[in-house]
Amino acid sequence: MNIVLALIDADGLAYHALRETIEESLLVLDEKIQNIFEKTECTHYCMFVSKGKYFRYSIDPLYKANRTYKAKNPWSKTLKEVLIAKYEATYMPEVEADDLISYFYNVPKIIHTVGHGESLEVEDALFNSRVPRIICSPDKDILQGIAGKHFNYSYKLEDKDNPESVIKGWWAETTKEEAFKNFWLSVICGDQTDGIKGIEGKGIVYAKEVLKSDEFSKYPSIVLEGYLKRYDYSKGVFEFQKNFRLLHLLTTDEDFMREVGKLPEYPNVVEIVKKEPKIDF
Repeated sequence: MNIVLALIDADGLAYHALRETIEESLLVLDEKIQNIFEKTECTHYCMFVSKGKYFRYSIDPLYKANRTYKAKNPWSKTLKEVLIAKYEATYMPEVEADDLISYFYNVPKIIHTVGHGESLEVEDALFNSRVPRIICSPDKDILQGIAGKHFNYSYKLEDKDNPESVIKGWWAETTKEEAFKNFWLSVICGDQTDGIKGIEGKGIVYAKEVLKSDEFSKYPSIVLEGYLKRYDYSKGVFEFQKNFRLLHLLTTDEDFMREVGKLPEYPNVVEIVKKEPKIDF
């Protein structure tokens, strides 16, 4: 069997499935998940969900402070618990789903503990370079920040006058160069959704102008220089490193050890068992 592994952003699913009643929300949730399975033709999946306080709150207490949908909708936490119980979604304390997706999308090998503090690096049957991995998410930070061909499971109307013209997801492809540039654009502009301000008074026009060069290795120093010009030296360095850490997805072992002091555990990998159609004789 040719394995295709879908790495699914379950936070986005919980948000996109929210409706007025829990019954309707659960029906929408199941339908959206089945649509992902059908469109990606995956054979296995891992779902990742965020729970509790993230390490980023210790960097900036106002991180995501402007998000209010959770308080307004009583089903948000319930749907996440359903994703964990029914679909075996994986979560890690202090870490967001985005970080886990980035890590397991990029890691070529899994570290297995063998006892007495020893570890063994082995090539896993699923997490290796020969198994196609598809990220499934509606989040631009993931779709535009991680290189690869991903599935955006958002729904949209192709024709606003025709309620039947719903497009149930589409493919989005991002190159390594685009992902790198998008990240540094965000360090300049910030992320309004997450309450990250970036360089005060600087927007996308300025960001694209200073990062128009194809010499990508210069981007970090160019962006740092922008911070130092806007603020005094100490505040400029502080704001630069703060926003970098808030926006950077944890992707490597070093990232995880530096920010949370431990590595992710092996995620729940679920094989999709397709039911054969019932034939009545």
